[in-house]
Amino acid sequence: MKYSLYILIFFLSSCNFFGGKKEGALAKVNGTYLYPSDLLGPDHKIEDSAQVNPALVDIWIAQQLWYEEAKKSDLNIDIDQQLEDYKKSLYIAAYQESILENANIQISEAAVLDYYKLNKSQFSVREDLYKLQYFIIPDKQDLDPIINALNENKSDTWLDKHCLDNAGKCLADPIWVSKSVLEDLTIPDVFWTTSVKYQSYYMADNSVCVYRITERRKQGETAPFTQVKVEILNLLKHQKETEFLQEEENSILLNAQNKNKLEKY
Repeated sequence: MKYSLYILIFFLSSCNFFGGKKEGALAKVNGTYLYPSDLLGPDHKIEDSAQVNPALVDIWIAQQLWYEEAKKSDLNIDIDQQLEDYKKSLYIAAYQESILENANIQISEAAVLDYYKLNKSQFSVREDLYKLQYFIIPDKQDLDPIINALNENKSDTWLDKHCLDNAGKCLADPIWVSKSVLEDLTIPDVFWTTSVKYQSYYMADNSVCVYRITERRKQGETAPFTQVKVEILNLLKHQKETEFLQEEENSILLNAQNKNKLEKY
């Protein structure tokens, strides 16, 4: 009998009847276990625990402890009503997202540009910007024909192949950049001047930066259109989507009234 009792105790212990660590668990708070699938999703397995950020485990532990403390208090809250409200909000948000996706609201480039022109004062640069083009080439290369071709807007066979093989060293299409880009190119700020002609600057790594700065916007001046285009696009799209949802709401309301599905007292 005594021997059988020892076997039973061993069996219960191995099955975590005495609160031992369950296989794959990341943490435990008052009998509640956290598993990798709780943080990574149901498709992840126990062995995926190495992918879990330890900070997420700490957050879960803190939430569990706060929850345990909250349950001990005399809070007068209507959990069922709050859950029902949250459920409604989830359904509404999911439905609105689906109808917006089906509506596929588009904003034209012309509309974005028109808004920019009418509201330029709303958009200013936070730091100096430079409209830049550059080509980093070996200093042993003959620069004259390359610079002449660039200034005359002509093609240069060697430069074309160089840019094809070294895409990261060529910025053929002008873009607006901050001063940090010029600093990364090691171009001294005394050379950060605008010009219609290409300049050359010898770099420390036996290469030459052939570059041109065509425009400059100082801090506080109107931001270039390309810098705020996405911001305006998102703004206009949000406005259109809000108007679309309001129209849908009016239609739902009218439909309910016509079918006597609502009464307002």
